Amino acid sequence: MNIDRLSTLAAWLEDGAPGVAFNMFTFRHTIGTVLGPEGDPCDAPMIKRQVAAKGLSLSDICCGLDGATVQLFLPEYPVSQSQDYGQLQDLALNLLGLPRMRKGPTWDCGHDLFDPSHAPPDCSPEQAAKAVRRLIAGQDPWI
Repeated sequence: MNIDRLSTLAAWLEDGAPGVAFNMFTFRHTIGTVLGPEGDPCDAPMIKRQVAAKGLSLSDICCGLDGATVQLFLPEYPVSQSQDYGQLQDLALNLLGLPRMRKGPTWDCGHDLFDPSHAPPDCSPEQAAKAVRRLIAGQDPWI
């Protein structure tokens, strides 16, 4: 577990995840892709609020914790329309020094920390920061 990187991630989230729209159900895509015809309309209001509040554009990034990790520590990693989510999660796990965890048959998320089904509905960056801090302390991130 890379405590320094996890602490940096938590601090960035506590600062509101500047420069990105944060959404646990998004890996790492442009905001335009997430809000486009293939996007989930349930996520749109939360993302649109962040776009307005942060002054973001459709070419800026929308991401959850795994994508945020890549965005923060490896921003040059390419953003594409379709990504290999397992590859992105593995990269994020490696960047944070976390083990890969296999979950149930319906959702194969790399780690509980990245699993949106464990996070609260409309999880804010600040709530995600608390989960990261709990993980650092050796606790279940999403209690």
